[in-house]
Amino acid sequence: MSDKFEELYHQIPKLISKINSDLTPNWGSMHVHEMMEHLTTGFELSLSYEDFEITTPEDKIPSFQRFLMSDRPFGKGSPMPKNYQNFKTTNSETLERAKERFVGKLKELKEITESDSKFWSIHENFGRLNAEQTRQLHFKHITHHFTQFGVIQ
Repeated sequence: MSDKFEELYHQIPKLISKINSDLTPNWGSMHVHEMMEHLTTGFELSLSYEDFEITTPEDKIPSFQRFLMSDRPFGKGSPMPKNYQNFKTTNSETLERAKERFVGKLKELKEITESDSKFWSIHENFGRLNAEQTRQLHFKHITHHFTQFGVIQ
């Protein structure tokens, strides 16, 4: 399986340059600044090593993880995991600062998933994830929201 996260990572400077305050979503109610903060919070959740509650029944986790590792995208109406609601994060005052924080946390996630052979994260729907699964999660998440805002066609 190719590492789609790695492929996307190398496109980030070009993609980030397309993000500006004039972008409007093709679906959903987030504004562009909120979307950047949301993606950064996702990195922070994965980097936290917190043992979040997994809401998916244990017997369903394998099928959820197969979906995660597949080429199928997240649906347009996918609900935001509850972990986002209670997780303490820093919000940036400007879109430019939010973009910088996004890139910084993305680099941090890339480095830790490459260097820590015991890396793990918890996603309430997908369960306990290793580095490869976490990278795939963020590939899908970034692609979902960048498509939402027309940054990726």
